[in-house]
Amino acid sequence: MANWTEAQRQDIVKRLQERGVSRPCSRCGSDKFALVEGYAVFGMVPALEAESVQNLVPSAVVACGRCGYLTFHALGALGLLSKDQPLPPGTRQEVVDAGTKQEAVDSGTNRPPAVQPPTSAERPAPARS
Repeated sequence: MANWTEAQRQDIVKRLQERGVSRPCSRCGSDKFALVEGYAVFGMVPALEAESVQNLVPSAVVACGRCGYLTFHALGALGLLSKDQPLPPGTRQEVVDAGTKQEAVDSGTNRPPAVQPPTSAERPAPARS
């Protein structure tokens, strides 16, 4: 695996900070973190009985410097994936946005539409007990 350049590392850290990823560790409260070299890639399946992975989620990994708790941050949400990058052959990707389901099934020519997070006006109000 190729090592990240310092510019790549700084870019990932900058994008995390721009998105408010600056709170202390949720497990131990430490404010010391390290960006783990390389990427984690999660294979998503529609059900536990599924025989193949249908969607991959490449992620950057941040580790707590005290307890080692890991957090994973999807590269797409950080703006680190090219929208023109083709899907692997046979990939099925579903995008769910505000109650509508859009689907693309292809070997790299049909990309799902970009999903924007809902604005505060579109977000449902929190449930009250």
